[in-house]
Amino acid sequence: MKLLRLVQTGIIGALGGVISWVFLQCFLSIQNMVGAFPLFDQFTYQGMIAGLGIGMFLHSREAILSKNHIILKNRIGNGAWIGLLSGFLSFVMGQTLLAFSFSISFFLVRWISWILLGFWLGVFTHFLTPASKREKTRILSLMLGGVVGGLLFEICQNIPIGYPGLIGLILIGGIFPLSMIVIKTYTATACIRVLTGDNQGEMYLVDKDIFSIGYSADNDVILKGYTEVCETHAQIVKNSRSYQVVSAAPGGQVFVNYRFVDQQNMKNGDIIKLGTALLQFCEVP
Repeated sequence: MKLLRLVQTGIIGALGGVISWVFLQCFLSIQNMVGAFPLFDQFTYQGMIAGLGIGMFLHSREAILSKNHIILKNRIGNGAWIGLLSGFLSFVMGQTLLAFSFSISFFLVRWISWILLGFWLGVFTHFLTPASKREKTRILSLMLGGVVGGLLFEICQNIPIGYPGLIGLILIGGIFPLSMIVIKTYTATACIRVLTGDNQGEMYLVDKDIFSIGYSADNDVILKGYTEVCETHAQIVKNSRSYQVVSAAPGGQVFVNYRFVDQQNMKNGDIIKLGTALLQFCEVP
């Protein structure tokens, strides 16, 4: 399950790279027709466009993985402006570095800009999804993605291959989300399986310190079509290596193995009942 999740995440990120390349080709075509755009230089615009496509898929990957069409549009929209703003800040900072240092190479400037893109993506993503207590780890992992992905991007620009920009953006688009979740994925030891209803058979890796369940689109597991389920009904809270289910709504009842609880430590195979929804807590080796 963990390996499959990583493969799927890499593919989703790579799609962001493809979209960035398509947007960039459109930008270059328009620029050839109308001339230079005002306000910023081409380097900054290219960074903004790259950030736009990467951010769209980076922020919406969980909605795509869980087939949650309800929040997909919202996540893509949020990811777009996060990526656009991150690309702007990163490549303006890189351009400023180039302006104040005559000895630095353009290769190094662009590589630093990719690393900064990872930093800003991590910062803005944390403000939108603050449930995890590992914000520093997320920011550092995305910066590492910028180090690796940016280096691969620059290598692609300097070797004789077809469509080096496309290949470079695919690589960096895939590496960014992988760098963000690889540690969480391989340290996660539990998942939630949906046993009944429209979502039956779906599995969600518990890769956050606070994992929420309810009918609201802001939850990690969204239970639509079930009765007596609250907006945020329950949370799975990770404490060291153990997990605990906690009631999160005053009017919502939580049952573990059909016994009413306010909070309880979980073990492999436990059945969680929230309204008419049945879930199962499973350990992942």
